[in-house]
Amino acid sequence: MLHHVSFTADRPREVAETLAELIGGRVSRFGPWPGGYIAWAADSSGTAIEVYPTGTEMSPDADGGQANFAHNYFAQRLSSVHAAVSVDRTEDEILRVAAQAGWQADRLD
Repeated sequence: MLHHVSFTADRPREVAETLAELIGGRVSRFGPWPGGYIAWAADSSGTAIEVYPTGTEMSPDADGGQANFAHNYFAQRLSSVHAAVSVDRTEDEILRVAAQAGWQADRLD
């Protein structure tokens, strides 16, 4: 089970809303950084997916806080960040939601 992941997107609110639909959850703004949203799963584990604007970078806090945020204006749109998430949806539902969002979704072994 995945409990937490964060990544960037060009349209963080739309991405978070689509993820919330897939995980059967809800979306809220995510305060640590402007333009950030979080999709909360409706589970007992506190599963959450944070989505920040493209270019957002996080670094460890030297004083023991959670993280420091910065914006990299030269950030690439693509990255190696990815996650495998189990959801309570059929394959057809997942493909439908992805298509509605304009996302690429493929059936793979």
